[in-house]
Amino acid sequence: MSINSIVRQIGSPTDIVQRGFVSGTVVVITNYHVLVGRQMITTLSDTSAPIDLAVDSSGGVSSLTVTVALRDPANSTSYLDFSDSTFKTSGWVNKVKVLSEVGGGFYSTTLDVSSISNFPSVNHAVLEYSISGSVTAIASGVLSIAQTWEHAKALTLGKFIGLK
Repeated sequence: MSINSIVRQIGSPTDIVQRGFVSGTVVVITNYHVLVGRQMITTLSDTSAPIDLAVDSSGGVSSLTVTVALRDPANSTSYLDFSDSTFKTSGWVNKVKVLSEVGGGFYSTTLDVSSISNFPSVNHAVLEYSISGSVTAIASGVLSIAQTWEHAKALTLGKFIGLK
């Protein structure tokens, strides 16, 4: 699909930024967060970055226990300790965070990125989800850090229109 056909369907990149969001599954932009597929892009100053997961098995699956851990991709044993907002390789008090059920198979929590004292130098962290209950599964995603909100929008629009 060419960029012209995409623009005809949803509008120009300028329209995307000015409107604040695009309906559908291609790109979602809010005031502080950008979600592209399974990648969340936010800034280091974000105090309430959303971490969401939908569990679907021919319809949303409710009443599950869903947790998330954040792993440093450069060190497979370094995880965020949610109790003190520090990445470490051992001695975690809270290595996982429980997501609350929103309804219809959707689960959500937030993360105060601004409180993390040693975010990985690669500016990414792996989101590792664990799902238990009537469905048992794992899932993953990526949390990426942009230097500014303008940088996050530029990264998103670059991915959207196929820039590298």
